Amino acid sequence: MVNPGGGDGHNCTIVKQDQVRDLAEKLRSSIFAVDKKIIVLINLKDNDFIYEFEIEESLVSTIEKLYKDQELLKKSFLELLNKFFTHNERGNLEISQQRSSTEKELINSLRIKIAELIKKEEEMDTNSSALLSKLDSIGGFVHTEEISTYSAWNFGEDSEGKCSRLLSKKLKMIKSYYLQEGVFDSGRVKFGWLRTGNYDQSDDQSNVRDSEFEVKNMAEMREKIGRLMFERRKEMEIARAQGKKSLMEWIVAGADVGVLKSKARKMGISLSCHISDFFYLVVENGEAFHKFCNHLKCLLKWMNDKEKTAVIKRIVSVIEVAERDLSVKRKIRIYEMMSATSESRKQLERMDRVLESFLREVLYLESILSYPNLSTDGEMKTLKSALEVCEKEMDKIGLEITSLKKTHNFIFEGQNEDLEMESFEATVEWTVSEVWQQLEDEYAPN
Repeated sequence: MVNPGGGDGHNCTIVKQDQVRDLAEKLRSSIFAVDKKIIVLINLKDNDFIYEFEIEESLVSTIEKLYKDQELLKKSFLELLNKFFTHNERGNLEISQQRSSTEKELINSLRIKIAELIKKEEEMDTNSSALLSKLDSIGGFVHTEEISTYSAWNFGEDSEGKCSRLLSKKLKMIKSYYLQEGVFDSGRVKFGWLRTGNYDQSDDQSNVRDSEFEVKNMAEMREKIGRLMFERRKEMEIARAQGKKSLMEWIVAGADVGVLKSKARKMGISLSCHISDFFYLVVENGEAFHKFCNHLKCLLKWMNDKEKTAVIKRIVSVIEVAERDLSVKRKIRIYEMMSATSESRKQLERMDRVLESFLREVLYLESILSYPNLSTDGEMKTLKSALEVCEKEMDKIGLEITSLKKTHNFIFEGQNEDLEMESFEATVEWTVSEVWQQLEDEYAPN
């Protein structure tokens, strides 16, 4: 029997609101998934693949049209999000409270509009998959995000040599700060990530031309990182056989680690927030910078050895939430900055220095937490100074991000950029807090 007070009608509206919210979440996830495929297609178009296999011009035009159609769809969805939705504390979508739950016609109209966008996105998903399959049959590439390389970025003259040197430098960083660095005369193992003695960050620059660190492209980078991960596992097996444990293992065992746990957690939260802010800033500044972000994510995923990491897997989780949000909100507004100008090259090089800072601190923090170099919990004081250096370096990164924000807001002055960034930060903030809540949760030594 129908409630004369309209209670059933009210409940019906709530149900429809839930349906609309679920549809919006479905569309947001679909956009994220399709974006990944389109990024691969754009990377293939921008790199040498198209020319190497003499792909017909019509296929190139189809890729470009698919990209433009996706951007238009995201713009339409973003308009609906800004008008009708808010984010809850977990970053999930909710119908804005400003919209009365009795606006049945509005809710119905919104449901229809989102359903239409979902249908269009499904068509683009089908088309992008078909294009990837066709190109795969021609060139036999592995269509993943990892196709992105430095080669798509214009560093001017000697661009290829510059890209190779940047990759080689990062490989050396991974070797120096993620594995043993050598042995002291006393027989103790030397670790670069402890940053003791005459620690000098400029050491990252030395001997990058050694054949061990020569890297031409991302495919070779992945292969060499894989070798380093295998070498690291062997080192850790030997250390554990000698009775040594990592800080994480002592934490899981219930040892009194003092302030080390809270300090490490604080550093992890700071690093996560800085990286997500960085993603927002660089993705907003054009497609070339978007590839730049993808490059950082690939490096971290390749080091997330079987997902048995303490820091890297958490950073990757935050990046993926940031990506999901930016897939919808991203606005490619100053793509022309990527012309071969000295200013754009300077900006790219500046961004790469920030990326190196992130990579360095991720390596340090991961090693501090998960490398088994402690025979007893009493030796943990050796990690205290390393965390203090990490804290100082995090402050430097924070100043750099603040500077980038000021430049970014100046470029987009009058476009509510500060409000948009606040909205983005609020979306990511819950995930950052959640993943770093308990360090020992789901930890498994690698």
